[in-house]
Amino acid sequence: MICDMAGILPQGVSPPKREVALDDGGKFPLLSAAMSIPDFIARCDRYCAASGRGRVWLSKRLFDDTNRLEVLAGGKSDVGVKRLERASRDLAALEEALAALPANDQTASQEAA
Repeated sequence: MICDMAGILPQGVSPPKREVALDDGGKFPLLSAAMSIPDFIARCDRYCAASGRGRVWLSKRLFDDTNRLEVLAGGKSDVGVKRLERASRDLAALEEALAALPANDQTASQEAA
């Protein structure tokens, strides 16, 4: 047995991690046990507002299903943890790409949508 800050743990057992996991770029938090579907939907809505894209477009991009975000937002369905984590990573990449655009390019992308 080893002793650490978390107390005495059997050999090979790590204490629970308390860090916030970030995406590969170190900017956006990945889904954690504390993140819920409503939190994810709110993040999606913020992206849609900032990019000028609609929920249907984003739903197709994240879930390959144009209605999935709407159904999740309405509480009519659920989604698995792994699938939600993957969608969260994909959303983080979209958020990062949007943040990297100059302000005039963001306006142009909203007008094109």
